Amino acid sequence: MAFNDRLKIFLKSRPAKITSALFSMFVLIFATLYLYRIWQVVTWDEIKNAFNAISLSHILIAIFLTVINYAVMIGYDWFGLRYAGANPKIGRT
Repeated sequence: MAFNDRLKIFLKSRPAKITSALFSMFVLIFATLYLYRIWQVVTWDEIKNAFNAISLSHILIAIFLTVINYAVMIGYDWFGLRYAGANPKIGRT
């Protein structure tokens, strides 16, 4: 039996599902505690000052680049679907 077959069988088993759920909960709890620890050091005034220090032009550039990034990702999906033999419409991609 190939490794891929054994891996598929294991991932469908109950212990794998329980392990996956426990690992996900561990990561979520760790991230929450980490963020809580960071927020104890940072004040709201520091956050407001940091946002006020950002110029409007930088915010607009960031928004523009985000839109361009989403267009590129849609293009990659469209080209991938075309390569796979589908004929997708850009609105459905």
